[in-house]
Amino acid sequence: MSTSLLKIELTPRQAAILTLVAQGETSKKIAQRLGINRESVDICLMRLFRKTDTSSRAQLVGYALTHNLIPPA
Repeated sequence: MSTSLLKIELTPRQAAILTLVAQGETSKKIAQRLGINRESVDICLMRLFRKTDTSSRAQLVGYALTHNLIPPA
């Protein structure tokens, strides 16, 4: 079954990171804002890429907007 047909479930941390990515924040800034280390942000992003079958931040944000995972700016 295609990823586009499935409802993607996000953890609260994934949702927070995705929202900050959509705002254009870097991994370093996201880590600082959430009080976690940069590696944790990067691991979370890799999991989000896998969940959404995307390979870049731009694709990820586009997917998230199309599938109502984050509110439009």
